[in-house]
Amino acid sequence: MSKCRCSVRKGANIPKYLLSNSGNGCILYGQLYTTFNNVIKSIESKISEEFTKGLLPLDYGNILFAGSGETHEEIGKSAVILLKNKVFAGGDLIVLSLYEKYFRPFFGYYLNFEPVQRQKAKFGQGSSVIHIYSNHLASLILTIPPKSEQKKIYKLIDNINSKIQTEQTYLHKLQQIKSGLMADLLSGKKIVQTRHALSQPHALSQQEKND
Repeated sequence: MSKCRCSVRKGANIPKYLLSNSGNGCILYGQLYTTFNNVIKSIESKISEEFTKGLLPLDYGNILFAGSGETHEEIGKSAVILLKNKVFAGGDLIVLSLYEKYFRPFFGYYLNFEPVQRQKAKFGQGSSVIHIYSNHLASLILTIPPKSEQKKIYKLIDNINSKIQTEQTYLHKLQQIKSGLMADLLSGKKIVQTRHALSQPHALSQQEKND
């Protein structure tokens, strides 16, 4: 077991009401719970370039931790940023920069691994709103595989997650088609063509005629 060699800083305060349709990408802490899962390959929110003047952008491979949450079990949820364009971290985000000797994308998954998450849960402070701080994260004890293994593990998990995402997207489309068809059928916009045997008068059998 060992401790990761890294540096830690806090994100900037980015008010939601200043989000816009253009500008630089930004990540809010709540999005680690609702939008991103382990890795960040695209951005959902933007903030004006004027607002980000003087702020320190994220680097490729930075790990983001949610500093606030609703339960001890989910506190400190993390994701690795795999983008090279300008992106900024919002408030209540803890930004961890790993040294080059690590394969940083791997840690997006590893730091949400159940044994690690249990450690974060113990550090969570508060009741209605749970908080975790950088000094707590610095106390995490990790069993870290060699860098070559980090790459293999990441590739395997990421490929599986990509397949799951593809299937979920396809399922969502099918569910939308089903909902649309059901609405059309129930409203009478579409007429159900029943099978021939059901749409014709029932032909009496010889036995029924005799009866």
